[in-house]
Amino acid sequence: MLAQIRTAKSESIVDAGTRSFLEHFATAERYSTILGYVLRSLLDGGPLARAFVQHMIDDAEQYVGAAVSAGLAVPSRDERARSRYLTLSALGAMMLSITLDPPEDLSNLTGFMRRFFAEITLPTLELYTEGFLTTRRMLDDYLLYVGDPPGENAAQHS
Repeated sequence: MLAQIRTAKSESIVDAGTRSFLEHFATAERYSTILGYVLRSLLDGGPLARAFVQHMIDDAEQYVGAAVSAGLAVPSRDERARSRYLTLSALGAMMLSITLDPPEDLSNLTGFMRRFFAEITLPTLELYTEGFLTTRRMLDDYLLYVGDPPGENAAQHS
C-alpha cells in the first residue's frame, strides 16, 4: 500500500509540469481503495498505525524534496519538520472529516473523496500559493526566540 501511495504522489510531482492539476483532481477517486486502507489503518491505531504514518512522513520528505528541486515548492529551514506537518495535517483533516460526517457506505469512499476535496481544495491552494499572513513578523519573532535570527537564509524564504 505504501508503494502505491509513493507512486501516486511521485506521479503528481512529475506530472505537475505536464498534466493539468484539474486533470489530477478529476480522477482522484481512483485512489479511494488506498484511502480506505489508510483510514482503517489509522482508526485501528497502535504500533502499525504509527509505523505507517512514519513511513508516510519519510516518503513525504522525498516528494517535497522533489517538488523543491523541480521549482514547484520553496525550500524550508527544516524540510523534515515541514514534511511531518504536511502529512499530519492532511491525515488529520481527512480523519476529522470522515469522523464528523461519515459516508453511508464505508466500502465506497468515492463520494466522500469528492466532497472532501471540494471542501479543502480552494482554501488549501490559496494558503499554499498566496499565503495567509501579511507580514513576516510572527516568523521573525519565532526565529529570534529559537535562536535562528533572520538573515540571508530567511530572506530567501520571503
